[in-house]
Amino acid sequence: MVNVASKVYRRVALRDPGDYVATLTYNNGTQTVANWLVRDLDTVRKAQNVILFIGDGMTTNMITAARLIAHKSINGRYQTKMAMDTMPVLGHQMTHSMDSFITDSANSATALYTGKKTTVNALGCYRDSSPNKFDDPKLESIAEMFHRILGGAVGIVSTAFVADATPAGLTAHTPDRGQYSAIVDSFLNGITNYTWTNWTGPDVLFGGGAEQFYTNASAGVVPSNTYQGLNYYDLFAAKNYSIVGNSTALRATSNSSKTLGIFSSGNMDVWLDRK
Repeated sequence: MVNVASKVYRRVALRDPGDYVATLTYNNGTQTVANWLVRDLDTVRKAQNVILFIGDGMTTNMITAARLIAHKSINGRYQTKMAMDTMPVLGHQMTHSMDSFITDSANSATALYTGKKTTVNALGCYRDSSPNKFDDPKLESIAEMFHRILGGAVGIVSTAFVADATPAGLTAHTPDRGQYSAIVDSFLNGITNYTWTNWTGPDVLFGGGAEQFYTNASAGVVPSNTYQGLNYYDLFAAKNYSIVGNSTALRATSNSSKTLGIFSSGNMDVWLDRK
């Protein structure tokens, strides 16, 4: 057994590019070394917009199944191709967690959005041992970085309920993916102990999950599904979001305003349910 006490530094950010080395010395001089590489920004901006599509659970096995089902093969040659088979560049990313080879949506979303490994159920943070669900060391996502550095607009669109791990991972920072109501609050208000402070919420937030926006508490008898029992439709509207709940209202909404679109409770119907 190694007798080591941990030390955590809060509100620390590596803002300048370069190689960073942290050395832990303990007991009789044994050392553990950690290395971080902070890359500089490209001087030329090569894309105006970036659209990231995520097929939840879409492993190579699922892609192969889709190819077999949807595209005819004659003598071992496909007669048509999936769109992704025609892309000029393809790559793979291993999204399993630090503590399990079986991937959870929270830590895999974190791997996709931050490039960092974390533990099962953790969204945008490294898990620590404190009981607080929101004070763990945080990882800045690519969306938050884009907003902070370039002032870019961020949109989150999902067929899941919006506080679910895959959509929430773009802005949420908690070791417990089940903190749904608090995640909705963080969409709007951010988290107070960020080292980055100019988060103003996604410009577009579309999906399911009405139960995390409208309180069902009645005279304190029924527990509320919302954070601190608040009505988040009203709170988003107070921050100049247009609020829509169906396709007719969505089509009538101006493209120049921030928009919250919550179209169902729970997850939205996907193609098979709709058809």
